[in-house]
Amino acid sequence: MTDRIPTPADAPTFVADSLLAWRRWLESLAERFDHLLPSLDPARAAGATDVVAAWEVAVAQLMAFVAAPVVDDDGWQGNCELTLRWFLTAAGIPSEQAQAVVDGALERFGWWAPLTAVEIGEIAERVARDALNPAGIVPAGRVDNWPDTWPQDWPSWRATNTGWGARPPSDRGQSA
Repeated sequence: MTDRIPTPADAPTFVADSLLAWRRWLESLAERFDHLLPSLDPARAAGATDVVAAWEVAVAQLMAFVAAPVVDDDGWQGNCELTLRWFLTAAGIPSEQAQAVVDGALERFGWWAPLTAVEIGEIAERVARDALNPAGIVPAGRVDNWPDTWPQDWPSWRATNTGWGARPPSDRGQSA
């Protein structure tokens, strides 16, 4: 994004520079995909919790990479949505399911608010949960030692004492 409009004489150079910047970003993103995708292989994991953790770390790293250069607070969501869809598809998730996972992970975040580290963690958690459970990668019986409550007594979607199973609470952490 830029705050200047080039003069007609400067427009070709401006467009060429913008396209080169976009290409560099895409090449860097492709390198990240090449680095992160092997870590998602369930055969490389010691157990189901390692698979979930690998997905959460990969998604969080991608979100931070994509959101970091965004200048305006409300410009992160489109780039993150596109990148996450590409990543899920590259990981072997059908495009329709990938779109649904990304929509579900980003739905509660407003376009007008800056992305925080906490929100990146929440998005990574939601993407991992929603991408893995329908694919059958994570067994139905959860194998984890996550606490049953979080700060302010917010239940976790991983809680064992709420009866939610793998469903997130509908009102957890709603932002204004």
